Amino acid sequence: MSVYQVGSACYSTAKAAASAWASSANFTPISIGTNCNAVMRYEVTGTDAAPVVSTQWTRVAGTCSVPASVNITASWQPCNLWSVQDGFQAAWIVAGAWIVAKAVVYLRRAFK
Repeated sequence: MSVYQVGSACYSTAKAAASAWASSANFTPISIGTNCNAVMRYEVTGTDAAPVVSTQWTRVAGTCSVPASVNITASWQPCNLWSVQDGFQAAWIVAGAWIVAKAVVYLRRAFK
C-alpha cells in the first residue's frame, strides 16, 4: 500500500494527499489587471488512486472576467518519514558502532 506525503504528514491515498495540499493553498488572492481582485481555490475530484485537482476562480472586487478552471496533474511523493522500523534499524547501527569501538579499546588495552 502506498503512502503519500504532504509537508510533514503522511496520507493513505493520493486523493487525501491532494486534498491536504489543496486546503493549505486555497483562497490565494490574485490581482487581475488594475481594477480586479479574484480568489483562487482548489477543488479535488477523481478517485483515491487518481485524484484530479482543478482551480476555481471567484471575483471578489472589480469588473473583469476570471480565468477558466484548469486541471492540474500532479504526482504525490511517497512518504519518507521515519517509521518505527527505521528507528530500530538506526538503533542497531549505532549499537554496532558502539560495540566495535569498545572492542577496539579492549584490544588496545590487551596488547599493551
